[in-house]
Amino acid sequence: MSTTCHGDCTRFATPNIRPADFYKNGAKRCIVCSCSYRMHGNRCPCCSSLLRLKPKVKRKGPKDE
Repeated sequence: MSTTCHGDCTRFATPNIRPADFYKNGAKRCIVCSCSYRMHGNRCPCCSSLLRLKPKVKRKGPKDE
């Protein structure tokens, strides 16, 4: 079963989230719809796919040498 965007994203999406604090502020991202949400579920309200809760790549901190 493949998930597809049904176009309801504009109703639920949260605009203007700063990229640096994206996941720290409780925002979640749908990979299929490419929209961001602030909600209590783990599924996208548009396509029902799992939302991304953490960034793909962790940022590297300063090196301690």
